[in-house]
Amino acid sequence: MKSAATIVIIGSGNIATCFGKAFYDAGYPIQAVYSQHIEHATTLAAQLKTQAFSSLTLIPTDADFYFLALKDSVIKEVSEQLNVNGIIIHFSGNTSLDILNNHKKIGVMWPLQTITKNYQPEIKNIPLCVEGNNESTTNSILEFAKSISNKVVEMNSTQRKFAHLAAVMANNFSNHLFEISAQILKEHNLDFDLLRPLIFETARKVQHENPAEMQTGPAIREDLKTVNEQLEMLNEYPEYKNIYEVLSKSIINQYQLKSKK
Repeated sequence: MKSAATIVIIGSGNIATCFGKAFYDAGYPIQAVYSQHIEHATTLAAQLKTQAFSSLTLIPTDADFYFLALKDSVIKEVSEQLNVNGIIIHFSGNTSLDILNNHKKIGVMWPLQTITKNYQPEIKNIPLCVEGNNESTTNSILEFAKSISNKVVEMNSTQRKFAHLAAVMANNFSNHLFEISAQILKEHNLDFDLLRPLIFETARKVQHENPAEMQTGPAIREDLKTVNEQLEMLNEYPEYKNIYEVLSKSIINQYQLKSKK
Protein backbone atom coordinates (compact mmCIF):
# COMPACT_ATOMS: atom_id res chain seq x y z
CA MET A 1 0.00 0.00 0.00
CA LYS A 2 1.36 3.39 -0.87
CA SER A 3 2.38 5.54 2.06
CA ALA A 4 0.12 8.41 1.02
CA ALA A 5 -3.12 6.41 1.08
CA THR A 6 -6.05 8.76 0.65
CA ILE A 7 -8.99 8.90 3.02
CA VAL A 8 -12.62 9.97 3.11
CA ILE A 9 -14.26 10.32 6.52
CA ILE A 10 -17.99 9.64 6.80
CA GLY A 11 -19.14 11.27 10.02
CA SER A 12 -18.15 14.24 12.17
CA GLY A 13 -18.53 13.12 15.79
CA ASN A 14 -16.05 11.92 18.42
CA ILE A 15 -14.45 9.09 16.43
CA ALA A 16 -14.38 11.05 13.18
CA THR A 17 -12.73 14.02 14.88
CA CYS A 18 -10.10 12.11 16.86
CA PHE A 19 -9.12 9.76 14.05
CA GLY A 20 -9.40 12.42 11.37
CA LYS A 21 -6.81 14.45 13.28
CA ALA A 22 -4.65 11.35 13.77
CA PHE A 23 -4.75 10.51 10.05
CA TYR A 24 -3.98 14.12 9.12
CA ASP A 25 -1.10 14.36 11.64
CA ALA A 26 0.32 11.10 10.25
CA GLY A 27 0.49 12.70 6.80
CA TYR A 28 -2.44 10.96 5.12
CA PRO A 29 -4.35 13.15 2.65
CA ILE A 30 -7.98 13.56 3.72
CA GLN A 31 -9.98 13.94 0.52
CA ALA A 32 -13.29 14.80 2.15
CA VAL A 33 -15.46 14.82 5.25
CA TYR A 34 -19.14 13.94 5.02
CA SER A 35 -21.95 14.65 7.48
CA GLN A 36 -25.67 15.04 6.88
CA HIS A 37 -25.24 18.30 8.80
CA ILE A 38 -23.05 20.44 6.56
CA GLU A 39 -22.02 22.74 9.43
CA HIS A 40 -20.57 19.77 11.30
CA ALA A 41 -18.75 18.52 8.23
CA THR A 42 -17.40 22.02 7.57
CA THR A 43 -16.04 22.37 11.12
CA LEU A 44 -14.08 19.12 10.92
CA ALA A 45 -13.04 19.64 7.30
CA ALA A 46 -11.50 23.00 8.24
CA GLN A 47 -9.30 21.26 10.83
CA LEU A 48 -8.23 18.64 8.29
CA LYS A 49 -7.67 21.11 5.44
CA THR A 50 -10.16 19.41 3.15
CA GLN A 51 -13.63 19.80 1.67
CA ALA A 52 -16.98 19.15 3.34
CA PHE A 53 -20.04 17.42 1.90
CA SER A 54 -23.57 16.75 3.06
CA SER A 55 -24.42 14.54 0.07
CA LEU A 56 -22.91 11.09 -0.36
CA THR A 57 -23.34 11.30 -4.12
CA LEU A 58 -20.80 14.15 -4.25
CA ILE A 59 -17.92 12.64 -2.27
CA PRO A 60 -14.78 11.49 -4.15
CA THR A 61 -15.03 7.90 -5.37
CA ASP A 62 -11.31 7.14 -5.80
CA ALA A 63 -9.99 7.27 -2.20
CA ASP A 64 -8.15 4.28 -0.75
CA PHE A 65 -10.14 4.16 2.48
CA TYR A 66 -13.65 5.22 3.46
CA PHE A 67 -13.98 5.33 7.23
CA LEU A 68 -17.54 5.16 8.53
CA ALA A 69 -17.44 6.92 11.90
CA LEU A 70 -21.15 6.52 12.56
CA LYS A 71 -23.64 5.28 15.13
CA ASP A 72 -24.08 1.52 14.87
CA SER A 73 -27.73 1.95 13.91
CA VAL A 74 -26.98 3.83 10.67
CA ILE A 75 -23.83 2.06 9.40
CA LYS A 76 -25.74 -0.27 7.07
CA GLU A 77 -28.04 2.45 5.73
CA VAL A 78 -25.18 4.83 4.95
CA SER A 79 -22.90 2.15 3.51
CA GLU A 80 -25.60 1.08 1.07
CA GLN A 81 -25.61 4.60 -0.36
CA LEU A 82 -21.91 4.50 -1.18
CA ASN A 83 -20.73 3.79 -4.72
CA VAL A 84 -16.95 3.95 -4.36
CA ASN A 85 -13.85 1.91 -5.23
CA GLY A 86 -11.83 1.92 -2.01
CA ILE A 87 -11.98 -0.16 1.16
CA ILE A 88 -14.98 0.65 3.33
CA ILE A 89 -14.26 0.42 7.06
CA HIS A 90 -16.42 0.92 10.13
CA PHE A 91 -15.20 1.66 13.65
CA SER A 92 -17.82 -0.27 15.64
CA GLY A 93 -16.95 -2.82 18.30
CA ASN A 94 -20.36 -4.49 18.40
CA THR A 95 -21.26 -4.47 14.69
CA SER A 96 -20.24 -7.40 12.52
CA LEU A 97 -18.24 -7.08 9.34
CA ASP A 98 -21.12 -8.61 7.36
CA ILE A 99 -23.15 -5.43 7.62
CA LEU A 100 -20.97 -4.01 4.81
CA ASN A 101 -21.39 -7.05 2.55
CA ASN A 102 -22.90 -5.07 -0.31
CA HIS A 103 -19.34 -3.92 -1.09
CA LYS A 104 -16.36 -5.94 -2.35
CA LYS A 105 -13.64 -4.58 -0.04
CA ILE A 106 -14.72 -4.12 3.55
CA GLY A 107 -13.22 -4.07 7.00
CA VAL A 108 -13.30 -2.99 10.61
CA MET A 109 -10.82 -0.95 12.62
CA TRP A 110 -12.27 -0.69 16.10
CA PRO A 111 -10.36 1.41 18.66
CA LEU A 112 -10.57 -0.23 22.07
CA GLN A 113 -10.64 3.05 23.94
CA THR A 114 -13.09 5.65 25.21
CA ILE A 115 -13.08 8.54 22.72
CA THR A 116 -14.35 12.12 23.08
CA LYS A 117 -13.68 14.85 20.53
CA ASN A 118 -12.56 17.41 23.13
CA TYR A 119 -9.66 15.22 24.26
CA GLN A 120 -7.21 13.90 21.68
CA PRO A 121 -5.83 10.58 22.91
CA GLU A 122 -2.47 9.11 21.94
CA ILE A 123 -3.65 7.00 19.01
CA LYS A 124 -0.35 5.10 18.95
CA ASN A 125 -1.21 3.62 22.37
CA ILE A 126 -4.78 2.60 21.49
CA PRO A 127 -5.38 -1.05 20.56
CA LEU A 128 -6.86 -1.17 17.06
CA CYS A 129 -8.88 -4.33 16.43
CA VAL A 130 -8.82 -5.15 12.71
CA GLU A 131 -10.85 -7.43 10.45
CA GLY A 132 -11.17 -7.66 6.67
CA ASN A 133 -13.30 -9.76 4.32
CA ASN A 134 -10.30 -11.30 2.53
CA GLU A 135 -6.55 -11.63 2.97
CA SER A 136 -5.61 -8.74 0.70
CA THR A 137 -8.06 -6.32 2.31
CA THR A 138 -7.10 -7.43 5.80
CA ASN A 139 -3.40 -6.89 5.06
CA SER A 140 -4.10 -3.40 3.69
CA ILE A 141 -6.01 -2.43 6.83
CA LEU A 142 -3.40 -4.00 9.11
CA GLU A 143 -0.61 -2.11 7.37
CA PHE A 144 -2.51 1.14 7.63
CA ALA A 145 -3.45 0.56 11.29
CA LYS A 146 0.17 -0.23 12.21
CA SER A 147 1.23 3.10 10.73
CA ILE A 148 -0.75 4.97 13.40
CA SER A 149 -0.84 2.55 16.37
CA ASN A 150 1.70 0.35 18.14
CA LYS A 151 -1.05 -2.03 19.26
CA VAL A 152 -2.86 -3.67 16.34
CA VAL A 153 -4.75 -6.94 16.82
CA GLU A 154 -6.49 -9.00 14.15
CA MET A 155 -9.76 -10.49 15.39
CA ASN A 156 -13.01 -11.76 13.92
CA SER A 157 -16.45 -10.27 14.53
CA THR A 158 -17.32 -12.70 17.34
CA GLN A 159 -14.08 -12.01 19.19
CA ARG A 160 -14.62 -8.28 18.74
CA LYS A 161 -18.14 -8.49 20.20
CA PHE A 162 -16.78 -10.17 23.34
CA ALA A 163 -13.96 -7.62 23.56
CA HIS A 164 -16.60 -4.89 23.31
CA LEU A 165 -18.66 -6.55 26.06
CA ALA A 166 -15.61 -6.68 28.30
CA ALA A 167 -14.83 -3.03 27.51
CA VAL A 168 -18.36 -1.93 28.44
CA MET A 169 -18.06 -3.67 31.81
CA ALA A 170 -14.54 -2.37 32.49
CA ASN A 171 -15.04 1.21 31.33
CA ASN A 172 -18.69 2.24 31.05
CA PHE A 173 -19.83 0.42 34.18
CA SER A 174 -16.89 1.58 36.29
CA ASN A 175 -17.46 5.18 35.17
CA HIS A 176 -21.14 4.86 36.13
CA LEU A 177 -20.03 3.71 39.59
CA PHE A 178 -17.80 6.79 39.79
CA GLU A 179 -20.86 8.91 38.99
CA ILE A 180 -22.89 7.18 41.72
CA SER A 181 -20.05 7.66 44.20
CA ALA A 182 -19.80 11.34 43.31
CA GLN A 183 -23.53 11.83 43.88
CA ILE A 184 -23.49 10.10 47.27
CA LEU A 185 -20.52 12.19 48.38
CA LYS A 186 -22.09 15.43 47.16
CA GLU A 187 -25.33 14.78 49.01
CA HIS A 188 -23.33 14.42 52.20
CA ASN A 189 -21.19 17.51 51.63
CA LEU A 190 -18.10 15.62 50.59
CA ASP A 191 -15.90 16.18 47.53
CA PHE A 192 -15.28 13.59 44.83
CA ASP A 193 -11.61 14.60 44.94
CA LEU A 194 -11.36 12.35 47.99
CA LEU A 195 -11.69 9.32 45.70
CA ARG A 196 -9.37 10.36 42.91
CA PRO A 197 -6.17 8.94 44.52
CA LEU A 198 -7.99 5.64 45.17
CA ILE A 199 -9.25 5.44 41.58
CA PHE A 200 -5.80 6.32 40.26
CA GLU A 201 -4.10 3.64 42.38
CA THR A 202 -6.62 0.99 41.28
CA ALA A 203 -6.02 1.89 37.64
CA ARG A 204 -2.25 1.89 38.18
CA LYS A 205 -2.24 -1.56 39.75
CA VAL A 206 -4.37 -3.13 37.04
CA GLN A 207 -1.70 -2.20 34.49
CA HIS A 208 0.60 -4.79 36.04
CA GLU A 209 -1.50 -7.17 38.15
CA ASN A 210 -4.28 -9.68 37.60
CA PRO A 211 -7.56 -8.03 38.73
CA ALA A 212 -8.48 -11.20 40.63
CA GLU A 213 -5.40 -10.70 42.81
CA MET A 214 -6.20 -7.04 43.53
CA GLN A 215 -9.71 -7.32 44.97
CA THR A 216 -10.13 -5.80 48.44
CA GLY A 217 -13.08 -4.64 50.51
CA PRO A 218 -15.76 -6.09 52.79
CA ALA A 219 -17.28 -8.44 50.21
CA ILE A 220 -14.10 -10.42 49.48
CA ARG A 221 -13.44 -10.60 53.26
CA GLU A 222 -17.01 -11.82 53.67
CA ASP A 223 -17.47 -9.07 56.24
CA LEU A 224 -21.25 -9.39 56.13
CA LYS A 225 -21.70 -7.00 59.08
CA THR A 226 -20.21 -4.13 57.06
CA VAL A 227 -21.97 -5.21 53.85
CA ASN A 228 -25.36 -5.25 55.62
CA GLU A 229 -24.70 -1.90 57.32
CA GLN A 230 -23.88 -0.30 53.98
CA LEU A 231 -26.96 -1.85 52.39
CA GLU A 232 -29.05 -0.18 55.11
CA MET A 233 -27.31 3.12 54.42
CA LEU A 234 -28.47 2.79 50.81
CA ASN A 235 -32.15 2.45 51.70
CA GLU A 236 -32.69 5.99 50.47
CA TYR A 237 -31.08 5.00 47.15
CA PRO A 238 -32.97 1.81 46.17
CA GLU A 239 -31.40 1.57 42.71
CA TYR A 240 -27.90 1.99 44.09
CA LYS A 241 -28.69 -0.50 46.86
CA ASN A 242 -29.53 -3.10 44.23
CA ILE A 243 -26.23 -2.45 42.40
CA TYR A 244 -24.27 -2.74 45.66
CA GLU A 245 -26.00 -5.99 46.56
CA VAL A 246 -25.53 -7.59 43.14
CA LEU A 247 -21.84 -6.67 42.95
CA SER A 248 -21.14 -7.74 46.53
CA LYS A 249 -22.73 -11.14 45.91
CA SER A 250 -20.71 -11.50 42.70
CA ILE A 251 -17.44 -10.73 44.54
CA ILE A 252 -18.28 -13.20 47.33
CA ASN A 253 -19.19 -15.91 44.83
CA GLN A 254 -16.02 -15.36 42.79
CA TYR A 255 -13.89 -15.52 45.92
CA GLN A 256 -15.60 -18.72 47.13
CA LEU A 257 -15.12 -20.37 43.72
CA LYS A 258 -11.46 -19.35 43.70
CA SER A 259 -10.95 -20.75 47.21
CA LYS A 260 -12.31 -24.16 46.17
CA LYS A 261 -9.85 -24.53 43.28
